[in-house]
Amino acid sequence: MFAPLSKPDSAHYADENSFIAYASSLDARLSEFFTRHSYKFTLREKDRTGPRDLVKDATLNLSYINWSHRENADAPSKKPVIVILPGIFSNARHVDYTALFASKDHDVCVLDWPGQGKSDNLPNYHEYNFKNHAAIVRQFLD
Repeated sequence: MFAPLSKPDSAHYADENSFIAYASSLDARLSEFFTRHSYKFTLREKDRTGPRDLVKDATLNLSYINWSHRENADAPSKKPVIVILPGIFSNARHVDYTALFASKDHDVCVLDWPGQGKSDNLPNYHEYNFKNHAAIVRQFLD
């Protein structure tokens, strides 16, 4: 597929510019394999927690990455789909190599949780809970 990048030693991570340059070169090498998408997630009033002045429906843009090796991106895929849910405090890019490997034989979708990666934050910290994360996964799978 491609030769792995050499990883900078830990001293480079202290230098923000070196890390940004490394991340940018990694993005450039992987960008041909994935596309980033977003969808609207609505947190319903009945599911909202926290102060009473926040009980209206809340709509967020949540991001996900689709990893696929297809000649024609517009043609429907016949590959089985794998959905990867990174850890709650992780973004979709934390599983790049796993998704890249799995995308040889599968279409892979990786979710950016709210407040992570390119996804919007939830309106207040009370709403980062398992009930809302389960609702996000249900809506993402639909």
